[in-house]
Amino acid sequence: MSGVPTNEWFAPIVAELRLAAEHALLRRLDAGSGFADPRIASQIYLRDAAANARIAGGTLRPQHTHGAALAQLGAAIDGARARIDDTRLGTLIARLGLDATAGALVAATLAYAVDLDTRELAHALAGPRRPPGLYVDTCADLLELPPAQLLRAIALGSPLRRSRALAIDGDSLD
Repeated sequence: MSGVPTNEWFAPIVAELRLAAEHALLRRLDAGSGFADPRIASQIYLRDAAANARIAGGTLRPQHTHGAALAQLGAAIDGARARIDDTRLGTLIARLGLDATAGALVAATLAYAVDLDTRELAHALAGPRRPPGLYVDTCADLLELPPAQLLRAIALGSPLRRSRALAIDGDSLD
């Protein structure tokens, strides 16, 4: 795998997160988002399927084009679930007293930092209107976690912030 660190314990974690990022991007493409200019209202990606159907219903954008790839990738993700408990990352998470959400954010950030493919997929998920970076809403798609849960994990006073395990830009979603 190109870009994956040589540490045996970390490679499966990065591989799983890269697959998750690819899966998130394919979900958007399957919903018909990303084929044209993202500034057009009918091209925005809504996570609410009913709202997405109402907005995109009258447009000619392709939908349900990546179903087979999504199913194949879903099976690959299920087979690639990495255990982090007995790794250095697991030790870091335990020592800092992080919950599962904060630990997932740390893992996603590390994968973003060391794997070029994960980084490119995260940038594609963030969209062309933003400067390159790893955003909380991108992590919500990548990790398939509720945004409110992620916001609690990065809130002022949270263990993730107190430990300074992640550098968080201001009070935005960076």
